[in-house]
Amino acid sequence: MDLTVPGTIPTELSAAYLQTAVTLGLVALCGFLYRRYRKPYFGLWALAWTVYALRLGAIVAFLSTGRSAWLYWHQVTTGWTALALLWAALVFSRGRPIWRSWYVAVALFPPMWSWIAIYRMESFLLAAGPAVAFLSVATA
Repeated sequence: MDLTVPGTIPTELSAAYLQTAVTLGLVALCGFLYRRYRKPYFGLWALAWTVYALRLGAIVAFLSTGRSAWLYWHQVTTGWTALALLWAALVFSRGRPIWRSWYVAVALFPPMWSWIAIYRMESFLLAAGPAVAFLSVATA
């Protein structure tokens, strides 16, 4: 599979850097609100936005180097960001949800599917499609 990046335009990287800066601002805000009000959902939102910032770092690294390992971690953190945002939303709306053992399988889906799609099926679309759709549904 060809995972080479066709001439990354500097403005694309600039946009990613700006989005990272804004995301880190959200991390700081949610962290501040957590320390001030001690509401668990603020801490979880800070964690979720931290994972999102790591996701942005992974895609910048992929665009800069073209290494498939960075694409893999981008896809994994995309799925984990969606899960973290959903968990924070559940805590916000219902208090502490009851832990279910099948949640582990849901958390393992992003790394397993990304590995299969990128390294076995060698398809960027099969890797990116479910992760992006999941993150879109979670944020909607």
